[in-house]
Amino acid sequence: MESILKAFAQGNLLTAPNRVARGSKQAQAAARLAECEAALTAVLDPPARALLDNLEAAHWEVEDLAETDRFVYGYRLGVWMTVEAFFGRDPLSMQEDG
Repeated sequence: MESILKAFAQGNLLTAPNRVARGSKQAQAAARLAECEAALTAVLDPPARALLDNLEAAHWEVEDLAETDRFVYGYRLGVWMTVEAFFGRDPLSMQEDG
């Protein structure tokens, strides 16, 4: 447990899978995305390409912020589930059992 806590504290804990299985839906979607981006990039003039780059950057920023929010919420939910397991009440509703 200590090694997981150290990794978490140092920002070295992976919270998402870092491998994509060949032939999986995720791998197929990533390949399709790369093909579409390459085709679109080939037909864009420099100002349009800059706009696409800006769109991609904004998209990744939104995704990063959403992923952080999901992680924090999931962590809190796990703690709340632990509290409920030990104290026998639902911390989300804050209602007493019975």
